[in-house]
Amino acid sequence: MACLLACLSKFFCYSNALSLPVVAIFMITKINITVKEWTSARLFGSNQIFREFALGSLLDTIKKQINLIAAVDGRGGPERLEMGKIWRNLAAAGLWLVFATACASTPPKGEIGVSVTPAAYAGGAGTAVSFACSNLAPERVRAPSVHGCDDTVYWDYALADSRASDPVLFEKTIVTELTEHQNMGGARFRFPSGIEKTVYRGSFLTANLACLDGLVKKRNVRSVVNLYRGELQSHLKLAEEEASAFESFGGRAYIQVLNYDYSLEDQTKETLFQRVAEIVRLVETAPGDVMIHCFGGMHRTGVLFGVMQKCLNRVPIEQALAEYRCHTDWKSTERPGGARKENEMALREFPCELLSGK
Repeated sequence: MACLLACLSKFFCYSNALSLPVVAIFMITKINITVKEWTSARLFGSNQIFREFALGSLLDTIKKQINLIAAVDGRGGPERLEMGKIWRNLAAAGLWLVFATACASTPPKGEIGVSVTPAAYAGGAGTAVSFACSNLAPERVRAPSVHGCDDTVYWDYALADSRASDPVLFEKTIVTELTEHQNMGGARFRFPSGIEKTVYRGSFLTANLACLDGLVKKRNVRSVVNLYRGELQSHLKLAEEEASAFESFGGRAYIQVLNYDYSLEDQTKETLFQRVAEIVRLVETAPGDVMIHCFGGMHRTGVLFGVMQKCLNRVPIEQALAEYRCHTDWKSTERPGGARKENEMALREFPCELLSGK
């Protein structure tokens, strides 16, 4: 505080009408840089280690910017040197003001490795904007949306009909549409063990890394559970790129689920139910909050998420089905989008006692 007051006193003593406009432009530029660096550092997490890292990063930035000013403006003789000192003091005052403001907004203290509940949940229901399809679920369970994540769904009846006749075109088109339609949703869950976490759902996020970055840094998503291992071979490259980006953003676990198919053509419903129960337990024990997805976020994701809504959140089955249909672009019985009767049957008949943990 003493340093801050001293710098402020020098600001008022040395500044003059001629230098103020130039100094103002300079200060805005340097303050913007410092705030961005502070924000970037803070987003890594809310525990003590990351807060200390952010503090050190900001202090280092302040020191570098002040030294840079003195070096540049101290050239050119005694008068320039004196002006360089003045500018250095002005910069110190402004940057220390930014530092004091940033410190006042330091994240709430928490234990190392334990996430602090985001403000979106601290006030209960109705505190944040939800994704479109999530609004069909009870308000008490909705997860807040994430800036940059798209919640629209893509369905083309003509393209769906051509899947067998032109599989190459079908796959190419589907992959292209992932850049604009991520089919996002999410809900808050309490698992049988007492663990509470938010689970987001959608499609591959390889084409929208800003969304993935936001999930990690703003919503505590530390795990991605990839449910797709189907016939569209582009999933291999999509998964590789998504996993690499997720790790670089600070994600901890990228989990590829094998042998999970929503179709009942080659398996009994009992086999499907058992597999769904196993994946729910996987989501429960994964680090942090979780993002689950298949390819387009409709069927594999829809069955799993619908079961969790029905059994863990006690969402009435008709609401769970409405949310499932929304994510398949269902409009009516005449225009059902990608909704499948076998998926809806699985949601209706899934025995919730499989998730009881007994």
